[in-house]
Amino acid sequence: MQLKAIVTTFSVFLGCAQAEVIEIQQVGLTYVPNEVTVAPGDTLRFFHNGGNHSVTSGFKCTPSAVNGLFFDEPLTSSNPVVDIEIPLDFEGDLGFLCDIGQHCAFGMDGVAHVVAQGNIVEIQQVNLSFVPNEVTVAPGDTLRFFHNGGNHSVTSGFDCVPSPVNGLFFDE
Repeated sequence: MQLKAIVTTFSVFLGCAQAEVIEIQQVGLTYVPNEVTVAPGDTLRFFHNGGNHSVTSGFKCTPSAVNGLFFDEPLTSSNPVVDIEIPLDFEGDLGFLCDIGQHCAFGMDGVAHVVAQGNIVEIQQVNLSFVPNEVTVAPGDTLRFFHNGGNHSVTSGFDCVPSPVNGLFFDE
């Protein structure tokens, strides 16, 4: 699919993919859900519901860094919410567990399957043009527009006529 953009008023960023917050509850000696699929940039948000626990990176009840990412945060009444943001360059499985006592051995562990959402295609606004002014994208790709001066917008359409393209309309 090829898209051409029209210049009219200003936009810094337009992306098809947006970071999500995935909520995970601590219920007794489990995380619910204990298996999720997420994208780089998403946040895992853990909620405390009783007892003293932790949110720690690792697999098979062994705390450790996972692909260079390490975290070990208390999940307690004094720290009832823990946010773990997935780095933009992370891909693969991210294990998490509770390293308090035998909690992990009793089933308090889980995994986030981190799956990339596609390519990021960067487009510069140069005077009254976009460079490049024509790109090919695939489902899941993100178009990122960079403003370099003046008042402009990014609007879907062809031949300077704003309109939906394959059902997608934007005017940012």
